[in-house]
This record gives sequence, structure tokens and C-alpha cells, in this order.
Amino acid sequence: MNDFRMLIEGWKLSRFSNSKNKIELIKRELSNIMKNIFPIHFGKNYFKKNELEIKSRLPFNSQLFRTKIFDNILKLINFDFMAETGTYFGTTTQYLAKSFNKEVYTSEINTFYFNVGKNNLESFKNVRMFNSDSRKMILNLIKTKKKTDFCFFYLDAHWFKDLPLVEEIQLIFNYFENAVIMIDDFKVEDDLGYNWG
Repeated sequence: MNDFRMLIEGWKLSRFSNSKNKIELIKRELSNIMKNIFPIHFGKNYFKKNELEIKSRLPFNSQLFRTKIFDNILKLINFDFMAETGTYFGTTTQYLAKSFNKEVYTSEINTFYFNVGKNNLESFKNVRMFNSDSRKMILNLIKTKKKTDFCFFYLDAHWFKDLPLVEEIQLIFNYFENAVIMIDDFKVEDDLGYNWG
């Protein structure tokens, strides 16, 4: 990230000079750094196959213990369906879809990340995607699923000031009798091990 800061500082200084070459060089270098940070093609063809594959990220936001907990839950309970809020790149969705041969539902409110996720998940026939608020997806599941279904929810939608977590939990537990919820990240004031974001 130091290279990134140096480039930003260089850009700030160079924008006051008349040297177009310096500015173009800094823009190119910044673009190269961004391509490494976000494995997305910054150009006209955003969604070319394989350019959006995420190789460095692991499911459940790279939380290995959380992944182990999920694997153990999956051994104990025969779920009817799974749902995830906050698709992002679709890394966790891929893991759910590979681990589970029934339907996996996922919602992403941000259209850009919805399209990234859609590209990354196109080979998974058991994935159903919603480009919507997570609560809308949960309400859709309430309309189409049985109260007695065994269901797993991974809640990870928290990008905006409107944090849907409390309403997601209320919707799920007020309808589904056999729901298991795993919450991605939340803040516990006195414990730095639980820090939102």
C-alpha cells in the first residue's frame, strides 16, 4: 500500500505541473496497482470470462474457523435451502453451492457487484441471484418456502448506513421454524475480536 500512497501523492503534485507524460505514467501505474488489488479488468470489457475469478479470497471472508463451523453444521443438518445476503464477488456463494446440492439464494443490492457475482457464479446451476435489498429476498423466500423448511442463512449485507441485520433476523425467525443463522461480522463493544467491517 506504500506504493499506492506514493502514487497518490505523486498525482497530487503532478496535477499542478504541465507535464502530461507524468500524469499519464501515474495513471497507468495506479491502474496496474488497482488491477492487483481488485482482480477486475478496468476497461470496456469488465466481465470477460476468467478475469473476475477471485483467487486470493476464501469463503466466509477468509475466516477459516467460520468455514469449519459451517462444514460441521452442514454435516449435522440436512437443509432444504441456503441463503446469503451480500453476494459481493460470490466467493462464499460458490462455497455454499459446491458444498450443498440444493438451491442457494443470494442477494446483492449493488448492481456492479451483482454483475461481478453473476459472472463468477454462472456455472452453478443451483444458485439463484437477486439484485435487491436483502430483506426483499428474504420476503420472497417467505412467500415461496415452507415454515418448516430447514434453512441456513449467512448474513453479510452491511455496506450502507441502513444496516439490515436486525430486520433480516426478525424476518427469518418470525417465519422459519428451523432456521440457522450465521452472521458475518458484528461489533461487540468490549471485545476487539468482534469488530464490524
